[in-house]
This record gives sequence, structure tokens and C-alpha cells, in this order.
Amino acid sequence: RYHTQCDPRLNAKQALELSFMLSDILAKYVK
Repeated sequence: RYHTQCDPRLNAKQALELSFMLSDILAKYVK
């Protein structure tokens, strides 16, 4: 089991979607 921040099981597409989701959440808090 991995305990690193970067999970090798995530593929590029999932990582990209996750980063977009996080940026949306962060944008709401920044406003």
C-alpha cells in the first residue's frame, strides 16, 4: 500500500480531472 501523495494507480486523465476539481474548489475559497 502506498502512502505517498502521488498514487501510481492514478492515470494521467484521472490526475488531470482531479487537478481541475481542486482548482475549482480553491477558486471558490480564494474569492
